[in-house]
Parts: sequence; structure tokens; C-alpha cells
Amino acid sequence: MFTVNVSLASTAEYSSEAAESIKDLNPNAADILITSVITSMVTDLGVVSPTASGLLTYYDGQKNSKHTIDGYFVAPKSFNGNDHEEHRISMTYGGHVETCKGGNTFAIPGIYKILDLVYDRYASLPLDKLLEYPIKIAKDGFKLTQPTKDYFIHSLKPMFMWHEYSKDVLANVYEDLDNGIVKLDKLSDTYSHISTEGFNDFYTGDISKSILQTIEEEGGHATADDFKNYYLIEDSKFNYQYKNLELT
Repeated sequence: MFTVNVSLASTAEYSSEAAESIKDLNPNAADILITSVITSMVTDLGVVSPTASGLLTYYDGQKNSKHTIDGYFVAPKSFNGNDHEEHRISMTYGGHVETCKGGNTFAIPGIYKILDLVYDRYASLPLDKLLEYPIKIAKDGFKLTQPTKDYFIHSLKPMFMWHEYSKDVLANVYEDLDNGIVKLDKLSDTYSHISTEGFNDFYTGDISKSILQTIEEEGGHATADDFKNYYLIEDSKFNYQYKNLELT
């Protein structure tokens, strides 16, 4: 038996509360990473997405080795970029930002591949325990985090309120940004499913099938093959010596 000291930095209290929720189970760093990241994907709306990409650098203490994982977005093979104009919006965030909305902007995200790798190689607790807190808070509801409020001031109406489902889900915070409650029942159900079926269900199981149905209905380009053929890029790194510093 040994103790692992873990330090967690976060922009919101919810992800630190997620880590606190499993502290009596003697979690390791991988356990903390998984539960806090999933929680941020629930609560940090507009800042961290449930269909996020990810880049991870980690140190393997047992092997005394440093590693990188590239889990960034991959565009659907059939996407040629020619139909984005009809989906373009502008907002005052950062002075002025132009971006696109809707199903045709969907690219295959890598976050669940990263979390699956971390879970399989390093986690010590069952997946259902790690997802218990984010599942509960998604169903019970939460107030917006400060980074989300800062973003929603500019993006809520043009980015989210055009879509009937998100308009309904975000109605309370649209009326009262500081005190409105968000409940994400479908996302809670999704993570309940993942807690028993595993992260790869997002790419090859019922979750991917459901996402693909929505993408097809809303004019997206992603296919089952795009999901199935997504892969991580591991240890694509190089070392560089600068004076007395070794940079990776």
C-alpha cells in the first residue's frame, strides 16, 4: 500500500469537487484526471465540450519515461469545406470572432480515446465510480462556471439559441446567466452508458450510432468509418537542449 499525492488545477469548482468525491477510495493520478476531465466536459459549457479533442503529456513513474498523446480532431473524409458559409456566425468574443455552427462542423474528437488509454493503462478504480459524480451533476443540474459565463455573454445567442434543443436546455441561463440552472439529462444518460460499456462505445457502439443519426439529420459529414478509423498519435515528440535545459 502506498499513497499518491495529486495536485489538481482547474478553472471551476466542479472538477475539484469531482476529485474530492473519490478521495476516500484512494485514487491515483489517472483516476483524478478521468473524473475531473469528464466533469469539466459536463459543466464548462462552451469552454470544454463533451465532444472535445485533447493533447496529453504525462510521466510514467514506473518506467521513468515521458510520453505524449495527440488526440486532436480529425475532419470527416468526405468534408471538403465548401458548405460552411451558410453556417457562419459572428460574435463579439475577443473583440470579434467568426466561426461556424451546426452538424456540418462536427469533426471526430479524440478525448475518449485518450481517456480509454489512461484508464486501461493506469487507473485503479472502476469506471462507474469515476463517472458517478459527473453523471449525478449532469442530471441534478448546476450553475454556470465563471469561464462559461464570460464566454456566454458573447456566444449564447448566436452559437446556441438557434437550435431548438439547446435553446430549451439553456433557457434558464438565457434568462439569468448568474443563477440559472442547467440540467443535461441526455448527457447524464450517455455517461451512464459509458460507465458500463467503456469509452470506446463513443466510436463503435450505440453512442456513435446515435451521434451519427443526429449528424445525418443536421447536415454533417462524419460516417461510421470516420469514427471507427480514428486513432491516437503517441510519442510524436523530439528533445532539444537549450543551455542547461532539456526541452521535450
